[in-house]
Amino acid sequence: MYGVLAALLARYVLSGAVAVRAALVTVACVTAFGAADEWHQKFIPGRRTEFADWVADSAGALVGAAAMIAYAVRKTAPSRVQ
Repeated sequence: MYGVLAALLARYVLSGAVAVRAALVTVACVTAFGAADEWHQKFIPGRRTEFADWVADSAGALVGAAAMIAYAVRKTAPSRVQ
């Protein structure tokens, strides 16, 4: 879920930014969202906050953002086949 969220956010951010900047903004936003989600879970009966879950959310964000940026860079690269 966090990978998809990051991919969609990266697509939006890429509309007017450099790929590295888009990746940093995307991963930071989705990681913060994951931290807020983990914090929120401590108020729900039967749920608990776990650092490992947040790390997994952050890893998903990194993979999703990297995939979307790689796709965008490849899509805009000139074709080598003539």
